[in-house]
Amino acid sequence: MPYVELTLKGEAAFPRLQFDRKEVILPVVPLGVESRCTFRIINDGYENLNLKYRVIQDISQINVKLSWPDGKNVGITKHKIRVEAVFSNNKPLSFTTRLEFIDDSDRVYPIHVSGTTDNCLFTNYQYLQRAKGEYTLCISDNTNIKEQ
Repeated sequence: MPYVELTLKGEAAFPRLQFDRKEVILPVVPLGVESRCTFRIINDGYENLNLKYRVIQDISQINVKLSWPDGKNVGITKHKIRVEAVFSNNKPLSFTTRLEFIDDSDRVYPIHVSGTTDNCLFTNYQYLQRAKGEYTLCISDNTNIKEQ
């Protein structure tokens, strides 16, 4: 007859990746100007993982590039890594696309990225406010528009 009976219960979870936001929205910029946004990938259970990714381009070629200031590895010692999404285009474009991050078991973790580039004054109003003094607005006869 046993002295003490122990019943152990527990739950296991597969490792996964999470993001610090639901979607990445790049700032609206004029044509030919780079738009940048940094987000974080959060490790939830991987001991060591070298991330792979792909940009899903459903409609047309979208010039979204990723840079990795902290490297592409997550693990026990590196719980979060920064990823910088960069977009620029010379033709007007608004888009939403999907970035897919892939682990070693080919599990996919998607996040949506949206951006706009255009030369419309109304579209770029917030950008022009942030970049005050860097641009001069001209009308068709090449005279400056005066601020009041």
